[in-house]
Amino acid sequence: MSKKLYKKRKRPKDYLQRGAESRVQKKTFLIVCEGKTETTYFDKFKLPNLTLKTVQTGMSTVKIIKEAIKYKGERGFYDEVWCVFDKDDNRDLNNAIQKAKSNKIKVAYSNQSFEYWILLHF
Repeated sequence: MSKKLYKKRKRPKDYLQRGAESRVQKKTFLIVCEGKTETTYFDKFKLPNLTLKTVQTGMSTVKIIKEAIKYKGERGFYDEVWCVFDKDDNRDLNNAIQKAKSNKIKVAYSNQSFEYWILLHF
């Protein structure tokens, strides 16, 4: 019987090192709303890769933006901050939108009331 010769196998240098992190981190969104209807609507969202925090203010558009800026500054761990309100006949809508853009806050407003939009949605 002949003796087999085995070659010593070379392994790469990073053989025992761990791989990159494969777990996807959940994004966290803050939604500052004008009223109860909006917060109730967004609280119903159940998404596995997203965490939603809603805040009801009951204020005017500019005050909603200021409240969002305050929340963003106090708890700066939100990936995105949104303000949701009714357009109505607000004279300060453009000022509110400009203030939000300058603070990297996104704005969503309904042309009619939010309740009307929900009825059309469903």
